[in-house]
Amino acid sequence: MLSFIIKAALLWVSLIGYCFFLRKKNINMAFAPVITLSGIGIAMFIAGILNIMPYTVLLIWLGGIGCTFISKPWRYKTDFQKSDYLCLAIFSIIVACFAVRLYGQIPTHYDAFSHWLTVVKEILKTDSLPNFKSDLIMFQGYPTGSAGFIYFICKFLGRTGDDLILFAQSLLIASCLCVFIAFIKKLDIFAIIVGIIGGIYCLVANSPQDTAIAEPLVDTLVSVLSLASLAIIIYYKDKLYKAAWVSLMVQIFLVAVKNSGIIMLLLNTALLLFFSVLYDCRSKNRLSFARLIKLGIIHSGIPACVFVLWSRHVDYVFESGASSKHTVSLENYTNIFKDKTIDQIKEILINFLNRLFSWNSTWFLLIVVAVILLFGYAVKRIVLKKKSRNELFITGGITVAYFGFMAILAAMYLLSMPYDEAVVLASYSRYEKTVVIYIVGAIIIYLLHLLSAMNKGKNIFVGVSAILLSCLILFTQINDVPDLFIKTNAYQGSQRQLLENIKSDYSIPDGASCFIYGSQVEGDAGYHYFAGRYIFWNLSISACSPSQLTDKKDSIKEYDYLIVMQGDDAINAYLTENSLALGEAAYKLSNN
Repeated sequence: MLSFIIKAALLWVSLIGYCFFLRKKNINMAFAPVITLSGIGIAMFIAGILNIMPYTVLLIWLGGIGCTFISKPWRYKTDFQKSDYLCLAIFSIIVACFAVRLYGQIPTHYDAFSHWLTVVKEILKTDSLPNFKSDLIMFQGYPTGSAGFIYFICKFLGRTGDDLILFAQSLLIASCLCVFIAFIKKLDIFAIIVGIIGGIYCLVANSPQDTAIAEPLVDTLVSVLSLASLAIIIYYKDKLYKAAWVSLMVQIFLVAVKNSGIIMLLLNTALLLFFSVLYDCRSKNRLSFARLIKLGIIHSGIPACVFVLWSRHVDYVFESGASSKHTVSLENYTNIFKDKTIDQIKEILINFLNRLFSWNSTWFLLIVVAVILLFGYAVKRIVLKKKSRNELFITGGITVAYFGFMAILAAMYLLSMPYDEAVVLASYSRYEKTVVIYIVGAIIIYLLHLLSAMNKGKNIFVGVSAILLSCLILFTQINDVPDLFIKTNAYQGSQRQLLENIKSDYSIPDGASCFIYGSQVEGDAGYHYFAGRYIFWNLSISACSPSQLTDKKDSIKEYDYLIVMQGDDAINAYLTENSLALGEAAYKLSNN
């Protein structure tokens, strides 16, 4: 334990060193954590492609220690201000709260085993990115940005527990939430409350179960990373080249975390170019297309090059990487789209439009309410002959961002998902919440900006209104808020725990091939399949529900073990036929 504490302290000194170094480069301290951690994630991403991950961990740490001595964070009032230390203190408090919340937490979500936790385990085991030897990685085209960062934290600290994996990813989320601090001026109590409510919303809005930090899924991470980039752009909107360069690390890391990060990257770049056009119009300068091209290359061109590098890597290390499931490639999209008939395409689009414009959708209603309120406020300012450019811009921006994202989502269902998944709009809610968090974050930033512009004697009404609007937004997720503060034990009694107990009680070794007979719940067979692959670390896993046993029972003898998650007449009959004792949870098949 003492060794772990010492390593954690040394790691924290290194991370803080990078933050102070960035501050000396005249970057707001609120943005330093997310830029630092994104930079580390990018470095590990590139190191994985170059196959030098273990060495890069030490180099990154040494770089942070060097930045600590160069920046001299102890020089209070000469190089740094009280607000800089306060910002890092808040970041540290959030991280400490996450550490307490996640201590002993064990992920149980389906997608943790189908990819996200599996790819982290693979990288930690092999000290390299998944390649042609990695049989267990099904979604080969998924980028590994978050997994690379988790590798850095776990390898430096010398631990690989599930709770540390979750904590490592929560560091990234915490750094993104700190961007709200940049828009809070003079410790305004109204702004602080709005910022806290906004942060809580981001943490609970896209929780598949429990809370976003308690599972290794990256949907919330993509949202808050894109929001962090947006915050930097808005903060430096009068210095657009600086905005492009300061947000570049976050933009690159965004596409290194998940393929859908490309959509958020394009949204942010569109906003950056919009500000450029607005700036030229305000100053009555001739609109410079060269300026727009430069900004676009910096903000989207460089991240696109990194994404192309990843695509080439996938194509090189995996035999069928370009055509694997959910891979962003023309070959994959063409093959999937060709398999759909005209009637199937119409069916998918009709289902999508019905879901999008449903008044039963909390998220659609949230967007409608936010747009109406902001547009109403803009009209009020116009009537009073006050400037309302910001209100009109954010109202239009919210509308364009939401429906633009949803249009791309519809194309994704047509191009990247097979019919049986697309027709039921698989994972629709999680994808929609990705852009909703982004939009809500933009609204929170607008409210903070509005509060910062008010005089102290005049901001009570606006402050109370901002808090009420924030609470209205959070109310849509009010049932999930307690899970953020109260540690729940989703692992206790879960299918994962049952499988792991069986493995331990019957001394089943890693690499054993297993046939898993599931419960009466049909969906459990899919969960058992992916969880079994992860727990037994073997591709030779088969899982079936009772209704599938008749078709599969002839192949059971091909496996090392038969695991019975829940007994019933069907499996008991099979056991009796094969002279196996009833009542056991696992059977070593003698012919193997």
